[in-house]
Amino acid sequence: MYALISVAGTLANTYLKDSIKDYIPFEKIYPEPEYVDRVIRLAEERNVTIKKASVFCTDSIVMEYTHLEEIKSFGTDLIEMETSTFYEIAKLMELPAIALLVVSDNSAAGVPLVGRSEEIQRIYEYSRKVVLIDLIYKIACLEV
Repeated sequence: MYALISVAGTLANTYLKDSIKDYIPFEKIYPEPEYVDRVIRLAEERNVTIKKASVFCTDSIVMEYTHLEEIKSFGTDLIEMETSTFYEIAKLMELPAIALLVVSDNSAAGVPLVGRSEEIQRIYEYSRKVVLIDLIYKIACLEV
């Protein structure tokens, strides 16, 4: 499981700013570090490992492949579509937030979404359907 810093390669964040002129291309969006550390400690207490990682957030999963080398140049660990907007909304709502991902595939590392071994699929499903749900419940019980 990963806790994420997000590089906003998406235009959705533009409309969450006070003015669309405030948009900063490829802005780095950070969650509150103290909150992230609290969640990581909570996970450790439950024998769950959360790795800190960075993600390139794209609004076009289709175009990701045509720009994969350029996206890799940002030095991010993963590519996905939601975290930068999720963090911006949390900031607008004045709530701490953490994006947790159970990675299903990794095009940069050659881990396919389709054709995985049964063992990798079983671990993924357990992480997504059991571990993540339990952790989200425990996070919801944290005092903010």
